[in-house]
Amino acid sequence: MDLDNALQTYITESRELLKDMETALRSCEKSPSDPEIINALFRAAHTIKGSAGLFGLDHIAAFTNVAESLLDKVRSAELKLETDVVATLLASRDHISDLLEHAAAGCRVPSPEVHERGQEIIRRLKAHFESGAPATPSAPITTAEDTPSIYETLE
Repeated sequence: MDLDNALQTYITESRELLKDMETALRSCEKSPSDPEIINALFRAAHTIKGSAGLFGLDHIAAFTNVAESLLDKVRSAELKLETDVVATLLASRDHISDLLEHAAAGCRVPSPEVHERGQEIIRRLKAHFESGAPATPSAPITTAEDTPSIYETLE
């Protein structure tokens, strides 16, 4: 098996999953509790995360794991897909896309700007876990040392 071809296939399939994810998130305005939409969102995140680990793209797997965990809370009806949650998931989807594009360009580590943006989105995702209330962006990160790395396993 040619690992480079397999990685390119993963990137292509992940791009498609991200398009599907965006479509599903946009349709949440009309059907926020539709189990078919919620399950499709979860499956997309789960597939991207699991396959990223196969290629050593641990930063993609770790970031996507946080979004997937939030979607699992939605699936189990512990959290509703309200506007603020959807907005955070859309930001997560965009960030996963950025991480994939870095990988497609041969970069195994995202740029500092992409890393910092990921840290901010992780804080927003986690705020939904902790309070169930709307997550508002916190102050921007000034240095990478200020927060845990997205390259660590996050739960």
